[in-house]
Amino acid sequence: MAKLITAQPKFKLMVANLAGASDPSRGPSGNPVKVRTAFEMSLFPEIPRGGPVSLEDTRIPGVRTRMGLLTTTTPGVPVGATGTITVGNNSFAADATLLLGSFTVTSGDDFAVGGTLALTAVALATAINNLPDFTATALVAVVTVTGPFGLEGNSLRFEAEYAGSVQNYVLSPTVGTLGTGEPVIGPPTIF
Repeated sequence: MAKLITAQPKFKLMVANLAGASDPSRGPSGNPVKVRTAFEMSLFPEIPRGGPVSLEDTRIPGVRTRMGLLTTTTPGVPVGATGTITVGNNSFAADATLLLGSFTVTSGDDFAVGGTLALTAVALATAINNLPDFTATALVAVVTVTGPFGLEGNSLRFEAEYAGSVQNYVLSPTVGTLGTGEPVIGPPTIF
């Protein structure tokens, strides 16, 4: 069960951070410089729910609230989470299974192994394209996978399991999830 991360409206938190002590008896020169006057941020509470498998699911129930601002490289343009699969070995004597979100893509069941690394990559990309919310393209032996955008996309499972001793795929990122999806929760704006 995944956690849905929701965004509340931005708000400003007023603060009084001064560079030094204040001495009103010294007139204008006794007032220090303001270092900060406010923070602008949003709260992002998590809500437990059913959905794609996420690596953060191990502690359900229980939620947390993140603070910051939604950040994108190009303002207002979300980016799908991505990962690459390099077909490094075309010996699929035992099943190789790609774990992608809540889906599995297994050699021999979901796609036919090709005669070359490049043909296997094309077959794997086609199988991934048949999954909802995912697209894939193959270039030689490298399959680039794009999933949902934002925080949820970045937490989707991206791993491989092998029934035999041959590891057919090299995945990137190697942390077990897709990555580089936007928006992300960035720092608050400091005034």
